[in-house]
Amino acid sequence: GKAGHSLGIIAHDKTLDFVDADPAAIWAAKYWFCSPKRKKIHYFVSDGLDFLRKSRKAYLFTLVDVSVDGETPERFMSKEFLRELHRNTEEGGLAVLNVMQVHGERKDMLERDAK
Repeated sequence: GKAGHSLGIIAHDKTLDFVDADPAAIWAAKYWFCSPKRKKIHYFVSDGLDFLRKSRKAYLFTLVDVSVDGETPERFMSKEFLRELHRNTEEGGLAVLNVMQVHGERKDMLERDAK
């Protein structure tokens, strides 16, 4: 979404990997958010957790922005997802999660699993 657009502007000279399960989101990233002339962008139609499981790449920066019907699916707040995210983050790197509408039990789960 808009986070991908911002990242494309900020990191204009870096190689970027965009991952989204929705091919329409990939299309929007290619044709609306990032210049088609940029050669350092790779697009992957994939579920984010599946992508991390299969990836052997370590990233300096990862932005996770997942929302389905205005909420972040539980699988993207699970201990497994956080482990995979950590495994795919370079030492000294940064992973940022945009978590939507976390309250009650979901907030408790995220706080517990982040430890």
